[in-house]
Amino acid sequence: MLCCHTRLLAADEVSYQTDIHPLLLKKCGECHGETTRKADLSLATATGIAKGGESGELIVPREPDKSLLYEKIISGEM
Repeated sequence: MLCCHTRLLAADEVSYQTDIHPLLLKKCGECHGETTRKADLSLATATGIAKGGESGELIVPREPDKSLLYEKIISGEM
């Protein structure tokens, strides 16, 4: 039973490269991609995400509810 449960957890793992990054580029890339950086924010690279933009830090590590990205998603702005 434990091996089946482990498989289920492994299937639920999220990969930044295959799950998050493509979603950010699809939903936000037009304004915050490689060539266009509205509000000085680029979501095209990990460096750009870590840097943030004119509004400040985009992501607060280990505290998603304090992250600007989280606030934008929850508010429906994204």
